[in-house]
Amino acid sequence: MQALFKTSIQYVWEIALTFSAVFLFTTLILYLSGAPPLEAYYHIFRGSLGSWRKFAHVINAWVPLTLCSCGLLYTFRIGLWNIGVEGQMMMGAIFATSILRVGVDSDMPVFFLSLAFLASLIGGGLWALLAGFLKTKGGVNEIFAGLGLNFVAQGIILWLIFGP
Repeated sequence: MQALFKTSIQYVWEIALTFSAVFLFTTLILYLSGAPPLEAYYHIFRGSLGSWRKFAHVINAWVPLTLCSCGLLYTFRIGLWNIGVEGQMMMGAIFATSILRVGVDSDMPVFFLSLAFLASLIGGGLWALLAGFLKTKGGVNEIFAGLGLNFVAQGIILWLIFGP
């Protein structure tokens, strides 16, 4: 138990040190560029948390980034680079949107939201499986496979929006 407590304190110390370093580096950059740091921090805070609508925009951007970073933890832990996480997110969004479009006028919104969630997992997972297949069977480096599949996913989205 004491070892767990010791690592927790070390973890908190590392986070505090990281935030301090980021804050000092950002302040230095602002100061060198001629911007008043306190005023800049005020506008950053006000621009991101100044109203409920702004806070909702922050959450709207933060949640997908957090989900992607959670997915990257596994691949980084085993020593691989999952550069294709953006494409996986796009394909998950395509699969989820296809389900939601079918159920847009349905009387069962919870069912279709649940189905869309599962579809997004399947879509992103299949896209990741394709990158894994290229790595294991095709001998393609995971970095190049991921980057290439990102462009393909983006092309599919553009095709779905604008047509052929």
